[in-house]
Amino acid sequence: MMQARETSVNKWGSSLGIRLPREFTDLFNIKHKSNVKIEMKNGVLLVMPVTEVRKRKPLAEILFDKLEKGEWDGTPAEITTEDNEWLNSPSVGAEVVKYD
Repeated sequence: MMQARETSVNKWGSSLGIRLPREFTDLFNIKHKSNVKIEMKNGVLLVMPVTEVRKRKPLAEILFDKLEKGEWDGTPAEITTEDNEWLNSPSVGAEVVKYD
């Protein structure tokens, strides 16, 4: 476990900033302009790195991009007999989600 370190609070514009020691930034992969979450819990100030979540495009946007690039002609995929059987078969386990 990394030892506690003392650091100073410095003025940064109209705000105050805390310098994070390199050992901590390296350990938590915090870089310049990384986002961190700050929270007060039981009288303790917590600073936590925010891990980046890769944003996914909506399916409609992906398909539109493929149309624009000529990678797809807009026709739906052909459903095979096996696909049809699977789609029309009754549920046999926990694959059905019931909402209360």
